[in-house]
Amino acid sequence: MRLDEPCVLVQRTTAPEQPRRLVAAVLDAETLEAWGGCVVVENHVNVLRSRDADTVLTPSLLTRLLNTATLDRIYRCLTGSVAVSAYELSFLPLPDGRELARLVTLDDATFDSSVTRYYRDVVR
Repeated sequence: MRLDEPCVLVQRTTAPEQPRRLVAAVLDAETLEAWGGCVVVENHVNVLRSRDADTVLTPSLLTRLLNTATLDRIYRCLTGSVAVSAYELSFLPLPDGRELARLVTLDDATFDSSVTRYYRDVVR
């Protein structure tokens, strides 16, 4: 698959002993430019792209969310498999737009705890 726009790359197959199921990386415009404007990924990588260019849920923000322990735990609750599919990822309950706009402003030191607090409060 040839990619020429920013996206999120997620490891598709994890080993049972891996501490995380969700292992995500952002492929941003700067990296694409540095690598000649496009890259080719193979089928062991999920590629997540936004349908809406004007969304607050940028590839960078989605990557930060997916790499939290909270989203990893939620994903493990949704599936018992070591395989990670884009289909299953689509069922992750993501924060609403207002919360995403707040999260995007946070530094790394407070991001994870804010995500945990958001999901804890939503479940109540």
